[in-house]
Amino acid sequence: MSERSQAHAAQARADLERAVAALRDSDDWRCNLAVMARFHRYSFRNQLLIGLKMPDATYVRGFKSWIDAGRCKPRHDVVDPGGQHCWPNSGPRF
Repeated sequence: MSERSQAHAAQARADLERAVAALRDSDDWRCNLAVMARFHRYSFRNQLLIGLKMPDATYVRGFKSWIDAGRCKPRHDVVDPGGQHCWPNSGPRF
């Protein structure tokens, strides 16, 4: 490698080391790791979605499971031919 390429590689390596050190020490990274630990059976994408929507979540259910638990009610003001449309009954909608 040329001297210029070696200098460029050394600079890139130093930048990467600084970025990794900053990431390791950030609260967002620790929060993300906590979400990943709680929901390790979920896909990475779903873990990110859970972390974005509710980082302190401890329990996640699927749509059908919420219906079976009685936490959803049908919306009668919406045309719903299959009867599958529902909203969670757990607090205010935003």
